[in-house]
Amino acid sequence: MESGKSVSEGNSKGFVFPSIYYFPPFFTKQPNQRAFESQIRNWGQLIVEYCKYHKIWAINKNGSIVSKGIIGSNEVVSDDRPSAGDNISNNNNEDNNTNNGDDDDGEGHHSPDDGNVSERLELFNNTKINRHLKIEFIEEIFKYMVTNNMSGWHNQDILNNYQRKSDSRDSIIVYWKTPDDWAAMILEFIESTGNSGSIMTLYELTLGEMVRGQEFYGLHPFLLHQSLQVLVNQNRAQLMKDENGVVAGMKII
Repeated sequence: MESGKSVSEGNSKGFVFPSIYYFPPFFTKQPNQRAFESQIRNWGQLIVEYCKYHKIWAINKNGSIVSKGIIGSNEVVSDDRPSAGDNISNNNNEDNNTNNGDDDDGEGHHSPDDGNVSERLELFNNTKINRHLKIEFIEEIFKYMVTNNMSGWHNQDILNNYQRKSDSRDSIIVYWKTPDDWAAMILEFIESTGNSGSIMTLYELTLGEMVRGQEFYGLHPFLLHQSLQVLVNQNRAQLMKDENGVVAGMKII
């Protein structure tokens, strides 16, 4: 199951979905292995592009936003649901073994087990063709994305000295850039501005006047901590902790 068209960065009306988004079988888990592998790959790519366009950091398995936008001391939680683009066209070149979503089990249609579907992002709930993703399928897509370095499990415990005290897998941080990418960007900026060897607080690094206008301005703290750990592992950074052992600053070495 191939999309047949790459996802556009959007236009004046907002994000433009690929044609496959308007093909009903795309919302039903395909029983054919080859079709399923293509389907889940397309879903992973679509989620990354959609979240990048709308600056969404984290989403949960219910299909709702956990955080988006510029992140300050507290996460910005939003239930914004931008309207879909007008690029509507079916793809007729799908695998012949695809399930059209009209089976008796109702997969892809609204059902009581799916919770309040109307509160989901349009990404997972296409009202124009009356199809939505089941929670179980969203969970499978999340696992695929984590395995393929397209996302990471969203766990607030990482903010406490990188210690995971729970194994919650209800939501993901979407990697429109990987922690390695953010780390390289932060390192290049600090070196180019002559701040190597200087201690910077995490606030200064993501919300200070010096970094205003940089792509990592307002970076989600989860991604910031992951990125700093990349630099530590490369022996390029030292972390500064407060009296409670929580990371409060860093220094490029």
